[in-house]
Amino acid sequence: MPKISFSSCARCQQRSVLLMAAQS
Repeated sequence: MPKISFSSCARCQQRSVLLMAAQS
């Protein structure tokens, strides 16, 4: 997993977690 990809999608991941928490 490239570090740049993770850094670039850092907010994407946070949003995903928020969405999952909201759905839970």
